Formats: sequence, C-alpha cells, structure tokens
Amino acid sequence: MKTLFDPKERFKKSRLFKSWRSSYPRFFNFLLSLSTREGLPVALGIFIAAGCWLSFFAIAEDYINGDPLVRADLRLSSFVQTLREPAYNQVMLFLTDLGNWQVIAVGTVVFASLLYVSRQRWWLGAFLTSVLGEQLLSQATKFAFHRERPNLDNALVPAAGSSFPSGHALVAFAFYGFIACYAVSQTKSWVLKAFIIATFTPLILGIGFSRIYLGVHWPSDVMASMALGPALVATVLTVFKLAGHPKTPPSARPMFPWFVVGTVVWLAAALALFLAHPLVAHAPHLPKINYLLVTQIEASLFNNLQRFTEDMWTCDDLIPPP
Repeated sequence: MKTLFDPKERFKKSRLFKSWRSSYPRFFNFLLSLSTREGLPVALGIFIAAGCWLSFFAIAEDYINGDPLVRADLRLSSFVQTLREPAYNQVMLFLTDLGNWQVIAVGTVVFASLLYVSRQRWWLGAFLTSVLGEQLLSQATKFAFHRERPNLDNALVPAAGSSFPSGHALVAFAFYGFIACYAVSQTKSWVLKAFIIATFTPLILGIGFSRIYLGVHWPSDVMASMALGPALVATVLTVFKLAGHPKTPPSARPMFPWFVVGTVVWLAAALALFLAHPLVAHAPHLPKINYLLVTQIEASLFNNLQRFTEDMWTCDDLIPPP
C-alpha cells in the first residue's frame, strides 16, 4: 500500500536522480537492487565488511600512534593473568588448541570434502577462499606491523613470530565463523539459527580470550583479529554473492545430515589430537624480588616515583619468606 508521501518514489522521480542515473546507470541500478529482498544479503555483507574493516584500521592506528587502547594492554593482560587457575588452564589450552593449524587442517579437509560430495560448488569456493585468505592476510599483517609479543616469561605456552594480529583469533572467524554462516543459511528455523549462533559465538570468543589468558598475545591483538576475521568472511561471501548466486543445483545432495556427521567426526578428531598430544601449561617465571629495610631507603627517593603501576602483584607477593 503506497502512502501519499513516499520519499523513495519522489527521489526516483527527481531531476537530480535521473541525471545521476543516466550518467552512471550500472552503479545506481546496483544501489537500487540492494533495497530489494534479493539484494538484502549483499547490502548486509557490505555493511558488515565496511564496519569491520574500519574497526581493524582504527585499532591498527591506535597501535601505531600508541593511543590509550594499546597503552591499556599491559593492565588488561596483567588482570587476566590474575584469574589463572589449574582448572581454567586446561579449558584455555583446549580452546587455543582448536585454533592450531593441525586441527584447522583436519576440519578444513572434512568440511571441504562434505561440500564437494554434496556438490555445493559455490560454498566450497567461498570456504577455501576464506581459509586460504586468512593465512595470507595473517602473514601479511604480522609482517607489516611486526609487533613483539608480551613477556613470554609469564606465558603458559610457547609462542613465536609477530604478535599483531592474533592468528588463532583470525582463523577462528575464517573457519568457525564461515561454518556458522553456512549452517545458518541452510536452515529456515529461527530457533535453530539462534542455536547455531549461540554455539559458535562463545567458541570464537573463547579462542581469542585464551590467547590473552595464556599470555602470548596482547588484548589489542585479539581485538584486531575480531574485526579482521569477520571483515574477511563478509568480504568473501559478498564478492562470491555478486559473482554468482548460491543456488542449489538439481544434482546437489542433502547437506544437513552429513554436516552433523562431519561435525561429530571433526570434534572427535580434535579431542583425540588434544588427548594424544596435550598442551602442558608452563609455570610462569616470577621475577626475583630484592628486599630492603625501611632504614636503608632515603625518603627523598619517593618524590619522583610514579603514582600508578602497571604490575598486578598482590601484597602477599611482596611479603618476604620467613
């Protein structure tokens, strides 16, 4: 039902719009197609990709300029490390193991095989582009920024290479995030869609948080990956959507049963790999503390001391042993 005053229709009939449309017909037809029901996924993909890319560049600018977001890294890392407990360590080790290249390689082979067998060529190409693009993007950004990792004396696992951005958090979106997008697109039930999102979101966030907890990444590294990962997936899906519609061919086979079976097989393989080669938390190296008597300290030395400290040591840590 049309209203008496329709801004969209009035804008289409205006001289300015007609002039622009005649000068750039393909561009304006594309913009108008985004307002239709069929063009809504493309519009949403462009919106998410643009927002995430801008967020990543904003975090990168903060790192280059040493803005407050990056200056808070040490405080946040120290606070998270005070939450360490033996039981939490095992959970975080398993989460970070889900982002290791061995587990991702197995999952990639399993999921790509299912897409190939079910003749889902569009999704297969987008999936492989997302996973391989993540690897190239991770190495390129690490080489470009070349940020040093936190003090690995306090880390629970070994780590090497540049710190910015977090490769584990980036692959969490490129792999797990893509699978979540595919699963959501394959079901029409909003309850099932919500369940899939509620399952994969904590998993992706948990992998990123585990890198901070284990002491091998700065919080801003993980935040950058949390922006770069969805930017990559949204860009890949949008480009593939513009290149060709992901219609299911007549020869395609039902995917959902195989998807469930493949997920169970992959999780079993990931758990077996973790149990066969468990990650062991290293004991952090505590700095040696030298103690002085109050009578050995001159009062004038305290005049130029900083009023704030970056350490999170408690008073118990400063009590000398008997």
